[in-house]
Amino acid sequence: MTDPITLAAQVRALRLPRGGVVLVHCGMRRIGTVPGGPRTLLWALRQALGPGGTVVVPAQTAGNSLTSRAYRQATAGMTDAERARYAARRSNHPQTSFAALGPASDEITRVHDLDCHLGERSPLGTLYRLGATVLMIGVEMDTCTALHLAEYRLHPPPPLMTFACL
Repeated sequence: MTDPITLAAQVRALRLPRGGVVLVHCGMRRIGTVPGGPRTLLWALRQALGPGGTVVVPAQTAGNSLTSRAYRQATAGMTDAERARYAARRSNHPQTSFAALGPASDEITRVHDLDCHLGERSPLGTLYRLGATVLMIGVEMDTCTALHLAEYRLHPPPPLMTFACL
C-alpha cells in the first residue's frame, strides 16, 4: 500500500513542470492500493504541478456529470465556491470528452467539435499547442489518446469513419 505522502514524493520525483499541463492516463490497479484511490493521485499530481498546473484526463465516464450520484455525494455540504474549485471542466463531445482541473481547464475544454473526436479541434489539439506533458501510469502506450492527434495529421488522411451516438 502506498501512503499519500510517499505517492506525492514519487510524483514530484517525475519532475513534472511546475505550472504545466499534464495529460494523465492511469491504471490504478497496476499501481497498487492507494488510500483514497484516484483522489489521492490527483492530490499528488496537483501538489507536484503547483497552483498554476492543470491536470487533464480522458473522461468517458458518467461520474463527471454534475447530476451524477457520485458528484452529488462528493460535493454534499460544499459551498458554491468550494464546488467550483472541486469540479473539473469537461469538453462537450459525447464519446471522447476530456476533463481538466486547473487554470487552463477552460481553454483546454472550450473547443471539441462533434466531427473531431481527437484532432485539432479537440482538447488534444489544444494540449499540443500548450506543450502539455503526457504521463502514463500503469498503462501501455496503446491507451494513449494523444497518439490519435497524429492520425488526424496524416497526409493523405486515412479513410473517414462514421460514428453515431444513441
